[in-house]
Amino acid sequence: MPEVAIEEMSPGPRPVEMLEMNRLAVIGRFARERPARLRRVEDIAAAGLPEGRVAAGLRAFFELGGREAVYLPSLTLAPVELPEGMGLVAAPEADGDWTLLAPLAEAARAAGAMLLLDAPWAATSGAKLQAWRQAGGADWKDAAAFAPWMLAADGGAVPPSMVAAGVVARMERRLGVWKAPSGVQATADPYRPAVELDERAQSLTSPLGVNLFRSFPGRGHLLWGGRTLSSDVEWRYLNVRRTVRMVERSLTQALRWAAFEADGELLCASARMQADAFLHQLFRQGAFQGQTPQQAYFLRCERTSVAEDDRVSGRLILEMGLALTRPGEFLFWRLTLPAAALD
Repeated sequence: MPEVAIEEMSPGPRPVEMLEMNRLAVIGRFARERPARLRRVEDIAAAGLPEGRVAAGLRAFFELGGREAVYLPSLTLAPVELPEGMGLVAAPEADGDWTLLAPLAEAARAAGAMLLLDAPWAATSGAKLQAWRQAGGADWKDAAAFAPWMLAADGGAVPPSMVAAGVVARMERRLGVWKAPSGVQATADPYRPAVELDERAQSLTSPLGVNLFRSFPGRGHLLWGGRTLSSDVEWRYLNVRRTVRMVERSLTQALRWAAFEADGELLCASARMQADAFLHQLFRQGAFQGQTPQQAYFLRCERTSVAEDDRVSGRLILEMGLALTRPGEFLFWRLTLPAAALD
């Protein structure tokens, strides 16, 4: 019988899965023994959630295009840790209270998610929204504010953050997380603004990062803004921040294998090849600006550029830049991954 030779072949870098960023964590005061996972409107009643802001908001989320939400009971509206995989966070009962919102923003940041918050119900004009925003003074790149409150077809009040969550989820699934969730495609119908805000209100609120729902004859009720609460021009836009978070989370999960490999040029080259294939895929899908990959992004993972303490401590660093605004202007940052430490 001939001898059988078995040779183990390296599969090479596997394709990176683009993770979804539209799973919604909803934090409310209604007590439950454990979190409730919801995938459709019928699950709201099945979870025992009473009628109110949370239930109305979840209904809007699913009706507008959301597919998955988790309800987290918290008397203080401030969970220590969010479930893994959440991309959006909302707390409809916070009603614009900056004291309650601050720990929520920190929880969202730590989880790589985006906090969607509501302006107060009473903030019914551009001037009132401006005063509320300035009083808070928040400078958060992982949070976005929405106003005014919305009305369902039956006239019931609906938190604008939850309507926005549905719009964001729908547009991400149809057009990609890199598409700005605002404009003529960001329809909120059949939900409508409780008060009509005009161009003057828009001029007062947009520079402060408050995103308005507005009604336009012949076009319907639209989300007419997609900014974060950050003063940093690099993180001003919701789609930019969420795209970067998606890239970070997708690459971090796909490159977990690096923690078990010997440090060196081969590890760096393999990680770079895997990440480059992912970024090229995003470029072909229209995630970046630029006519060529070179105009759209760059990626580096070179041992000569890594500090000695990073190598000894077992940290693999990918340096990358993405043209998320226009060709030639890259948003630059480092993604640090665990790798096998040197002895």
